[in-house]
Amino acid sequence: MLEYRASARALLRALALMLDAGAHAQMDAALVRLNALLAQRQDPTARLLGLHYQAFLHSRLGQDERALNAFKTLAEGYQQVGNGGAAASALSSASTPLYRLGRSTEIPPLLEQAQQLARDAGASDTLGYLLGSLGNHYVRAGDLERGRQSYLSALEAFRAASMPDAEATALSNLSELAQLRGQMDEALEHAERAQALQQRLGDATGLAYSYLRLVTIFAAQGKLDAAASGADRTIRAFAELGNRKEQVSAIALRGDLALRQADLASAQALSDSGASVEDAGPVAQSDLAQLRGRLAFYRGDFKAAAQALETSRDLRAAAGEQGDAAASQIALVELKLAQGLAVAVEEDARLLLQQPVVQQQGPLYRGVRLVLIESLLALKRSAQAEAALAELDGLLRKLPDAEHALRATLLRTRLDTNAVSRRERLDWVVERAQADGMRRMALIARGEIARLDGDEAATRWRGEIRSLGFVVPALSLAGLSD
Repeated sequence: MLEYRASARALLRALALMLDAGAHAQMDAALVRLNALLAQRQDPTARLLGLHYQAFLHSRLGQDERALNAFKTLAEGYQQVGNGGAAASALSSASTPLYRLGRSTEIPPLLEQAQQLARDAGASDTLGYLLGSLGNHYVRAGDLERGRQSYLSALEAFRAASMPDAEATALSNLSELAQLRGQMDEALEHAERAQALQQRLGDATGLAYSYLRLVTIFAAQGKLDAAASGADRTIRAFAELGNRKEQVSAIALRGDLALRQADLASAQALSDSGASVEDAGPVAQSDLAQLRGRLAFYRGDFKAAAQALETSRDLRAAAGEQGDAAASQIALVELKLAQGLAVAVEEDARLLLQQPVVQQQGPLYRGVRLVLIESLLALKRSAQAEAALAELDGLLRKLPDAEHALRATLLRTRLDTNAVSRRERLDWVVERAQADGMRRMALIARGEIARLDGDEAATRWRGEIRSLGFVVPALSLAGLSD
């Protein structure tokens, strides 16, 4: 009996280490040995732990039907031995294969069942995680208000259970959600509170995600130099943790920042660096595809840009990331505008504005409004463009975004018939953009100035952007790329 216990415990400890290390082939062999050992004994606890590792192995290998069945069986097993908290956790884990199987509508009732199990068991810690998972589901589905309520409930549950590490995670989720809604001050407040907790706890993983959150906030505020510095720190943090998925996604984000800083060479190097990381997963690959698409767009290779952006959109949609899929679709519509297809762009933009996920995410909604205004200007429909800009100005006052505000100012110059005020607006954009590292935006504004100054100035400007690797630096200047 003692020999059996020692062997079972050793195998279970080894399985835990193998799962953390991603040693999937070794896990499979260890599970075979464990099952052979269990066949000789009645040991419900060891059997459940073995099923736990088997379920996660199926999930890691993408065997989603097997993983789903294993997690549900595991939940039933924990209920039979009276462990409602563990049963609730097992049901929560079943949401991952459901996403990948395209059965996300089954997730809310599954998590509600898990919440009831956790309440009955008095497992307030587990309840917090379940509420957080439910919030993640709603955010992915585009229901941001229900997502916010779930995250707030999770925060309360973690505080009640005295779990500062989980409390920091809930604050990070609230920060991300506030940013999606365009509420940047709230996003920064939640992110800083989360980072303070993680620093106090010495939580390296949590800090890496906090670095990432602050990068995206700085980027939305237009502080691109600060964001780029933070992104470099984020990449190092995830690399040290061995988290390939987040490492590659952070590399893609840093590449996007390089594009916005008018540094195509760095963006290309980052794209190549991200592609060299193995086993990063489909979400990270979609981020890299988005970066490749943007690079191809600015270089004027519209065919390659469309292929990469379509790949990004499809990977994100398959992963249940509807907001990110919409972002890729918006980039595809922008591509049409650069090709002079303004009528199609107007139609596509109006359809995008009707999508719930776009309506609920401030940055997406504003991005589509900008593309719509661009198409209206291209179609010489000044009155409609003026009305759309007035609406956009109202949105930006409520939910500010630095680059969106500068881009709106650039578009307004197209409607300004006063040469003096038009030039003043453009000079202000150049000054503001250069001050915070938005160098591509500064190039765009300088291009608009070149348009005003005549053919010779426009020719010099085209030579400058081509020396940087650009053919199409921005939508509003597509006409200068000929």
